[in-house]
Amino acid sequence: MPLFKRPDRPTLKPRRPRPVVGPGDRVRIVAGYSPQHGQSGAVVRVTGRSVLVELDQPYAVAGGSQRLFYSYAGELEQIARVGRMGAQDLFADDEE
Repeated sequence: MPLFKRPDRPTLKPRRPRPVVGPGDRVRIVAGYSPQHGQSGAVVRVTGRSVLVELDQPYAVAGGSQRLFYSYAGELEQIARVGRMGAQDLFADDEE
């Protein structure tokens, strides 16, 4: 016999749907535990669950700097494509 009433709200949170990313897409890293949290860049290659992202700003690694960052689609947020100007795509994060 239970001693208290079960809560009305579910105890499990639904997972965020994993975005489908492809080469050339602009993404932002949104995983809170990632050292590159908040940085944005372009997807270079997708292999299985692994995603290679070329970041806009380099980050320090072992005494040097690097722009390529291995990630997975679950910690990325896709930035919307809003149009084109000539041969270049325009994205929602471009403020200039």
